[in-house]
Amino acid sequence: MIFEKLPKAQPNDREHLFAVADCMTKLSKKARREGILALEEVIDDDDFLPPSCGKLEDFLFRQIVRIMVDGCDAELIVEFSKNYILSIDESEPALLALMLGARAVLAIQEGYNPRILVMMLASMMGHPLCEAYIETRLTEDL
Repeated sequence: MIFEKLPKAQPNDREHLFAVADCMTKLSKKARREGILALEEVIDDDDFLPPSCGKLEDFLFRQIVRIMVDGCDAELIVEFSKNYILSIDESEPALLALMLGARAVLAIQEGYNPRILVMMLASMMGHPLCEAYIETRLTEDL
C-alpha cells in the first residue's frame, strides 16, 4: 500500500470520489485496449478529469499519468505522489481523492484489469461507499 493511513470518506463525498474513480477506470480501459502510450493523447484534454476535480487533483493526475506514459518506474511515481499529497493542507475528502488517483495510476501501469481497479478503489473509500461503488460499477461492461 502506498499510503499508511487513508482519510475517512463521508457520504457527501460520494459523487466526487466516484467521479475520480470512474475517470481512472476509464483510463485503465483505454490503456488495456490501446496501450499506456495511448493515454498521452488524453492527458491534455480539457475533459480529462471530471468537473468536480480541483487544481490540486488536476495537477497531480496529469503529472503522474504523464510520467507513467514517459516510462517512469512505479517507485518514482509513488515518491512524487506521496511528496505532493503530504505537502498540501487540504481536507480529508480532497486528500482521499488524490490518493485514489495516485493508486489508480500505479494499477494502470501494472496492467490491472479494470474490474480489479474498481474493487481496489472502492476499498479505499471505506464502508458504505465501497459497497455502493462496487454494486453500481461492476454491473457495467468493464
